[in-house]
Amino acid sequence: MVVLPYYLHDYKAFGRITVLGMFLAIGAVIMCMTFVFVNLGQPARVLYVMFYPSLTSVFFWDMVVLSVYLVLNIVTGWTILSSDKNGVPPPAWVKPLIYLSIPWAIIIQTMAAFIYSGLPGRSFWLTAIMAPRFLAAAFASGPALLILLCFALRRFGRSTGRTC
Repeated sequence: MVVLPYYLHDYKAFGRITVLGMFLAIGAVIMCMTFVFVNLGQPARVLYVMFYPSLTSVFFWDMVVLSVYLVLNIVTGWTILSSDKNGVPPPAWVKPLIYLSIPWAIIIQTMAAFIYSGLPGRSFWLTAIMAPRFLAAAFASGPALLILLCFALRRFGRSTGRTC
């Protein structure tokens, strides 16, 4: 939600916070990947999913989607942060990766909705509205966590003269 106005609408007020959002997304994706590990039950099953992929497995596609999004955020966030530190504009090859990460975030929420819709234990989860509900929750909670992180950095971070 922070990357959209900055890169698609050229709204420069979100300049510095986009990099912080990318690194917050890295932590969130690592947490989501550990949820996949817990759902599979043991590390051997995770290796089985990676070494013997089944194209019909929702967990396989969830691991693929999360892994690609993790790599996208690490590469783009680190590149933009290092170019900002050096005072040069980011390289041109970063923008297509950022534009790819925007729909990829939507794909992650859709995959999570697919996983939940496969669990027939709760009738609330067996609806067609699950993917939009996941998207609305992600689009509301992501910027909210980013705001809380900025408040914490402003209060407890060391003073560098830059604002969050």
